[in-house]
Amino acid sequence: MAGISQSARLVQQFAHEGQADREAFHTSLNSLLQMDPPSTLAVFGGEERNLKMGLETLMGVLNANNKGPAAELTRYTISLMVLERKLHANKSAMNTLGERLSQLERQLAHFELESDTIISALAGIYVDVVAPLGPRIQVTGSPAILQNPQVQAKVRATLLAGIRAAVLWQQELLPMELSSLTAVSPVDGRYGDKVSALRPIFSEYGLLKFRVQVE
Repeated sequence: MAGISQSARLVQQFAHEGQADREAFHTSLNSLLQMDPPSTLAVFGGEERNLKMGLETLMGVLNANNKGPAAELTRYTISLMVLERKLHANKSAMNTLGERLSQLERQLAHFELESDTIISALAGIYVDVVAPLGPRIQVTGSPAILQNPQVQAKVRATLLAGIRAAVLWQQELLPMELSSLTAVSPVDGRYGDKVSALRPIFSEYGLLKFRVQVE
């Protein structure tokens, strides 16, 4: 879930500022290249600190009033999880996605992961394979910034990374019921019942697929 939230926050940063946290961006992009990881955490470099932005973003959304920036992040998160379900239901698209990502290995022998060439390739995969499945994710921000082709490519590559994280979330938490879900604050370590705050994210997604029992 932190991986999805991290992608959502990166998209927000790119859309409003034209740039984003470089380390978090690298972690998200690199997750797309982990085809056979030994663990979920290995997808994100094997260290929890690589998901610091995602964890902080998730906790911020849970503790916010779901307006303004928080509402934007919630919308991106829900949209990524819904789109992942569309992808999961389309085996042809899943196969094509795997093939296209595997083909990046040849390019990575000549270009850095965060080069314009690789980012454009990842953005192209999102546009060709994932985006047509719908629904379209509406990214909001500065119109002037969003007209920049490089920013557009980074946003799409980041959305693709968010889909990857949503796949992992689906695999890990499918059996979990919303009524038993709790969260821990990375700031002070206190546990608290966050079910009500999670409902804007999970209940909408759950009703699409799981018929989650909220009460």
